[in-house]
Amino acid sequence: MRLTAAARRTAPFRSDAQSDSVPASVGGWDTISALSLMKPDHAIQMDNFIPHPGWLEPRRGYTAWGTSLGTASSKIETLMTYNGVTANKLFAVASNGTFYDVTAQGAGIAQSVTGMTNARWQFVNWTNSANTKYLIAANGADVPKIYDGAAWADLNVTGLTIDTGPEIEGKKLQLLKEAAPNITRVALVLTMAQSETGIILSEVTRVAQTLGVTIEPVRLPDVAELPAAFEAITAARAQAVALDSSTLGLTHRRQILDFTSKQRLPGIYAFRAFPESGGLMSYGVDTKDLAQRTGGYVARMVKSDSCWII
Repeated sequence: MRLTAAARRTAPFRSDAQSDSVPASVGGWDTISALSLMKPDHAIQMDNFIPHPGWLEPRRGYTAWGTSLGTASSKIETLMTYNGVTANKLFAVASNGTFYDVTAQGAGIAQSVTGMTNARWQFVNWTNSANTKYLIAANGADVPKIYDGAAWADLNVTGLTIDTGPEIEGKKLQLLKEAAPNITRVALVLTMAQSETGIILSEVTRVAQTLGVTIEPVRLPDVAELPAAFEAITAARAQAVALDSSTLGLTHRRQILDFTSKQRLPGIYAFRAFPESGGLMSYGVDTKDLAQRTGGYVARMVKSDSCWII
């Protein structure tokens, strides 16, 4: 027996294109309804489709691009683009704190920037009047970086600050002792972050030992803790008060000065507003001078092609 397959001619497939109108998505973003049940005027976020005028392009997955970026456990946490004059660059920052050039597909090229403590960077491209292109990056923890198309370098920024470092806190204690030579126990009110207060306390304690003064640290992380801080100062039998340079104390100076006045405690503060409001003395940054100098810096930034190095 022989089986014979019959040849069958099929008609070519024909598709009839039809047009339809879609109403404006005035119903808002719908994240609950099934797509088949969604109202025509509701909006959805199409994660896997790229919209084009008149059609949609499906997302096509991924392809391996950069390799050899640190160790196997290193994660890429930041991608930065450099828009150059003749060529663009793509940089990746791995969790090991290293910058890599991943412009070309393949093994990443390690840059001179290594050992950074934070791999999450913000960046901006800058062009001056000479058409020189720069990439400026900062992460809030390490020294900012600048790329000029050839190499990375540290970006040293000069400007205005009220943070004068821990050394000035020791100097404030010296001045307080000179103004009130009989004091032997001082309450040091610390309003800054835990990491900063440790450095300040260490410096003030070192100076206190040379002055024959005992330091009683009092933590004041937020204004809600003011009553507890006042109780701690009283319980420590402090004879004077020194407040650190945080603006928390400046904002609530009236409450602080009312307490020190009632307890007859001499105090030294970081801002001029304290003695102007009835406190004993201050030693620190002149905020009025900072405000005046800010205008000059703004004028220079507007006129400068490289305002980041002011």
